[in-house]
Amino acid sequence: MKPYIAALAGLTIGSTAFAQPLPPATRTPPPLTGQQTNPAVEAAQFAFEGLPEVTRRQIQDITASLVNSNTSVIQRDGQVVPNFSGDIAFGNTVDLGGAELGMVFVAGLSNSWRTRQGLQEAGTRTGTPGSPTEGLVESSQFQYVTTENRAVSNVMFSGALSWDEHRIRAVGLFIRDTLKEARVAVGNNFDTVDQSPTRPDATLQTGLTTWYERQLVNLQLLGEFDFGDLAVTLRGSAAESQRNAPYERNYSYRFNETVNDYVNDLRSPGQFASISFSELVDTVYSG
Repeated sequence: MKPYIAALAGLTIGSTAFAQPLPPATRTPPPLTGQQTNPAVEAAQFAFEGLPEVTRRQIQDITASLVNSNTSVIQRDGQVVPNFSGDIAFGNTVDLGGAELGMVFVAGLSNSWRTRQGLQEAGTRTGTPGSPTEGLVESSQFQYVTTENRAVSNVMFSGALSWDEHRIRAVGLFIRDTLKEARVAVGNNFDTVDQSPTRPDATLQTGLTTWYERQLVNLQLLGEFDFGDLAVTLRGSAAESQRNAPYERNYSYRFNETVNDYVNDLRSPGQFASISFSELVDTVYSG
């Protein structure tokens, strides 16, 4: 393992203490000055559907509207906070004089860090399948370090109210899972990039940052009413799951002997940068 890779005790993006949710203004591309929406980003989205192409000015507006350092700068941290977790539970029954109310409440919180390093390789098959010339040649080799910071919070509430032969029950569940990942790697992609004479094992330097926010909210209601000859049961539930992945960044630099450093012109083989946003909301009702 290269010294500048093995020395990384932990990698972080933004805050090093906790995988907090991103501020609302950072979760989506911010609007342009004085406008409620970002027409440049909308134009980029619609361009894939055959609408007019994005102009150079719109591309500049998109670039200027992005949040960069807080979502792309990977830092080395030798003092990552310890993992921790905790939970609390409470339950009680209250006599209301003709009715009885029961309650259960459970909440939990955890925060964990995991750093890994290793060797990642890929191969390409050559020759005719089944023939003596068939073989496997190495197409890429990277030594990497990746750190994940995951924070999970959850709350569950259950309540039941009963009187005579009637009962109403309710159950609520909330789960939020936030995951940050920072990854750096050095190596080479032999299919697209020639090896550097001075750094044959570290021709390319790549980085990846991701930030996933997942959330689940679920509520269920049940009513059971007994009127002697008539029994009525009512059920209803609602659930919503969300997944927000803002600012997924991936970039690659190539070592340049002339400047004796890694460079990225966004055009040459092995030199690129990408950014993506994704959001999913799924809502279900039943009864």
